[in-house]
Amino acid sequence: MSVTLWKDSYQIGEKEIDLQHYQLFQKISRLLEISQNGDSQQKKDECQDLVDYLIFYTLEHFETEEALQKRIGYVSYAQHARIHAKFKNTAFVYHKKIHEEYSDELLQNFVGTLLTWLVTHVCGCDQKIMKGDPLKPDYSSLRAEVLVPTVLKNIFTDLYDIQIGEVKPCMYKGYVEGRILIRTVAIAGEKKYSFVYGLSAELVTALYRGISGMEIGNMDHLTELESSALTELGDIITSYILCTDEKTKLNNLKMQNHLFTSGDSMEQANSRENLLLNIQTSQGCLEVLCCIL
Repeated sequence: MSVTLWKDSYQIGEKEIDLQHYQLFQKISRLLEISQNGDSQQKKDECQDLVDYLIFYTLEHFETEEALQKRIGYVSYAQHARIHAKFKNTAFVYHKKIHEEYSDELLQNFVGTLLTWLVTHVCGCDQKIMKGDPLKPDYSSLRAEVLVPTVLKNIFTDLYDIQIGEVKPCMYKGYVEGRILIRTVAIAGEKKYSFVYGLSAELVTALYRGISGMEIGNMDHLTELESSALTELGDIITSYILCTDEKTKLNNLKMQNHLFTSGDSMEQANSRENLLLNIQTSQGCLEVLCCIL
């Protein structure tokens, strides 16, 4: 099975950066092809070499990109560099694990995480560089019920062309509705937050197609690749919500995530503050539960 992940729409308008992005997507395509064909054990050495390449080339790419931002005086350089620094930590963790605990599941987890992060970062952050657009405005003055849909529009609409419609604050009924539930617990210093995203089957399908260009095989039994892609998206949404100003540093944000299907039992968090939003999108319904633990 031939896999092509690169899209010309990912170009940012700077030849060297676009070439590096293209090469990263080509290597991820090859790794994805091996993992999807069930050849990852037979081609373990090639997979580990590809992982090495992806991780260390990504770090080299970050340096090139940050040098460009410094050279042109990009307004959000410091913020962009912090996003890079956080992902470097994730990359080194995967590098160590894949060489020490290599498995098909771990390889797919790495591919899903890297692919979602890279697509979101290239489209949501890198394409702003040559335009001189700030990475994101200061949303710190927005109430949570306004902030959450605003962040979702920045990701769903701007990146995946999924429109955000009516937003209704609801009474929390003890559970979140959705075909797939993504729960992210974020720790920022002494504060701890829980976010649960309940996605309709239609919305899950549209998001995964937008990230990978592929269809989900079985909604009841997600692959490690599919699960890791979706949970990474949950982490990204959560970090966008929490890091609305300089008070919450991205590098200090620790994430724990879990994914559940509608048939799974998920322990709901008891919290002293929570907000449940029912959000209609052009690809089905989304419920978001925000809790301070």
